[in-house]
Amino acid sequence: MLTKRSPRSWRSCEAAMSDGSHSLIDRCAAAQLKELLALACRARPGGQSLLDWARRPADLARLLTELCEGEETSGDLLLSTLCDPETPLAVLRGIKELAKRLLKGAKGEPQHAAATVLYHAAVAAAFARHGVNISTRVIETRWSLYEDLAAVFAEHPLGGVFRRAAERIGNASEGTR
Repeated sequence: MLTKRSPRSWRSCEAAMSDGSHSLIDRCAAAQLKELLALACRARPGGQSLLDWARRPADLARLLTELCEGEETSGDLLLSTLCDPETPLAVLRGIKELAKRLLKGAKGEPQHAAATVLYHAAVAAAFARHGVNISTRVIETRWSLYEDLAAVFAEHPLGGVFRRAAERIGNASEGTR
């Protein structure tokens, strides 16, 4: 169960995430991102796939905490902030920027995938809750990816974030036909 966040904790998240750097992730097409996730989800020689850890939110939170070393946040705080329906748009923008920085510092595929999920969760939450696309890419290109991520995280509140974003994208697309 999520607890209500105070504006103070949002400011803490926002302070840790205020960097305007850019990443190639904004330029990836949905098909490219799906292919990347598919490659990442293939079984490794040790038998562990990224899809296996992605289904365990505690592992995602742990990987994000490792990536956030030196930041004033943790994986648990980031995930709960993303899942909180009252999180302000400015904080979601900050999380997206943090995710781009974390991508640059990721060591290995699991950390890279965790930062990628964080990025997409921030974009999805902003669109689902505020109707704002905080990415430079057209949001409709992410519909199938968000459908897939909603299924992967179906047992976690993050799945609901991706599901609501995919539904809103679908509804918006129907309105333009």
